[in-house]
Amino acid sequence: MVELFFDIQFASPLAIRLVNLSTLGFLGSLCFLSNLPLPGAHAFMAFSGLYGFFGLIGFAFMVEFAQRRKRLGSPQSGGSGPEAAHTEKTEDGKTEDKTKGFVAVLRWRDRWIWDTGNVTLMAFVPGMFSLLLTVILFPFFGAKSLLTLLPGGLGLAFAAIYAVVGSRVRKLKANLPKSEAEVAEAMFFSRPRQTPGLAVLHADRLELLGIALIDRLVIRLADIAAISEVRWFNGRRLWWKRGFVLDLKNGRRVGVAVPEPFGRRWRAPLSGGTLPDLSISESEKSGVSSPGMP
Repeated sequence: MVELFFDIQFASPLAIRLVNLSTLGFLGSLCFLSNLPLPGAHAFMAFSGLYGFFGLIGFAFMVEFAQRRKRLGSPQSGGSGPEAAHTEKTEDGKTEDKTKGFVAVLRWRDRWIWDTGNVTLMAFVPGMFSLLLTVILFPFFGAKSLLTLLPGGLGLAFAAIYAVVGSRVRKLKANLPKSEAEVAEAMFFSRPRQTPGLAVLHADRLELLGIALIDRLVIRLADIAAISEVRWFNGRRLWWKRGFVLDLKNGRRVGVAVPEPFGRRWRAPLSGGTLPDLSISESEKSGVSSPGMP
């Protein structure tokens, strides 16, 4: 959720632990229950001290920026500056580009709903509003005001579901063998089945790995007869994602949706060069060179 509001992606393990620990600050909202006209309700005011956990967010930023500066200035990176973070000297003294096959997903809107930040939002925000509304309405409606806790309960239920989905997707990614292929979290279908999972783009093939219903699909790029970009994906509207429907030479139709940074690059290899690589044109406009496909 912190990454959502501040448009930053933490890479330092310590910073990530600090941010996750800071979520305990949301429990400070329980102090509002001290306003309930119930015996001993004033004891809930002790929860207000938990708001102090939000201070860990500041420490997380300091740790993250210190870690980034250390990486950029380290001798192993081949120098200093932003470009140094993407190069590495090999044993023979040559400089190797580490950005090959790399696509950064930094914006919140490029992440799927099962992302940890989105799950945290889903778990806490509805609950906080429900709790606050209950405290406000309880003096007027009594026990009936407890019905306003239902949205918070639904938020927790959806958060639990998507937390399981996110965990399985991350586990799938962790078990992938090392390669120069680009890996994107994705949604794909082969009708009538659809599943979240991973899309792995190699130089000659596209692998789709699902967490349920569909285990694994391997599509050779040479077998793609036609490709179309879609905003409606298997009957659902895509928001801030790029969808592709692949018509294969064997008559089969497969759809895959990936975050925009991947979609802008993948449209070129998936279409056999028919569609341009939009990431290149955007990089030229901003004066930054785009890494090439492996």
